[in-house]
Amino acid sequence: MTNIILLILFSAITIFIFRISPFFLKENKHLNNKEGFIYKSISYSAQAMIGIIVFNSAFSGKNILELIDDFSLKTIVILLLLLGTFIMTILTKKIIPSFIITLALYSLILYYFPM
Repeated sequence: MTNIILLILFSAITIFIFRISPFFLKENKHLNNKEGFIYKSISYSAQAMIGIIVFNSAFSGKNILELIDDFSLKTIVILLLLLGTFIMTILTKKIIPSFIITLALYSLILYYFPM
């Protein structure tokens, strides 16, 4: 299995566990505390996994040293688009529209300015 498939499987299993665990532990006082660490961790787990998958896909699984060695205009554009997606997601509190807008923008950039 390739690394991306393992990452997707790990993400899916982790998201599933974090999403169903509150149903089994609904009477737990730590999970009902909305300001607590456990509640916040469960709330942000799906977004973190999506972020990891997107970052890994955007840079073809390169680590930070390979990214620095292959640094180019395309890397800058990808980083700026990822930052823009992050900011849009924070402001709108919607993940999917942010990714669709950024993907369309990236497609237009690649179409008009091939790198």
